[in-house]
Amino acid sequence: GLFDAIVSMLTFHAGNLFAGHAPQRSELLLGGAYACYNVYETRDGRYLAVGALEARFWRTLLEVLDLPGPVEEQFALPARQREIMGRLAERFLTRTQAEWMELFDRVEACVEPVLDLETALADPQVQARGLVVETATASGKVIRTLGPPWKFARTPAGLRWPGAPLGADGRTVLEGLGLAPAEIDALAGLGVVQLPGAAS
Repeated sequence: GLFDAIVSMLTFHAGNLFAGHAPQRSELLLGGAYACYNVYETRDGRYLAVGALEARFWRTLLEVLDLPGPVEEQFALPARQREIMGRLAERFLTRTQAEWMELFDRVEACVEPVLDLETALADPQVQARGLVVETATASGKVIRTLGPPWKFARTPAGLRWPGAPLGADGRTVLEGLGLAPAEIDALAGLGVVQLPGAAS
């Protein structure tokens, strides 16, 4: 199912391969070969993802960066692409990610911040869509998990059980493998296995 769907998305690249040209890293339109579709570091060591494939987005990007020169060279040859990327990289290093996003949030240029996982999961849209769920366990501990991605008006999805803690079924599994209770306790004492209530 899912694997089949992912492989089917390789149509463009597989076509090139079957035609005799195996795709190489950094030479693909969406894989680092073009200045208009790349990732750039900002002054604070963070990154911005640029996906300005359409000409209007590319023009807007260059306007915000105050780099009018390469407007007509969006899909220039590789050597020129490297030069343009260098110019964009230099310009992006002049401001922080937040400073750039303050400018890009006002226009349509297909520029977004590259977020670490904690920041991405704290995003207001992620929260509003219920994609992170907090659930209390029987002991009262609150744990966070990913929520269901599907949304049905008449049959809303929910989280019924947050899952068992690490090692919750360990004793049962080890006994099923033929280990005696004393052997299991010894393994837990050595830290080889983690069991609820065992000293670590």
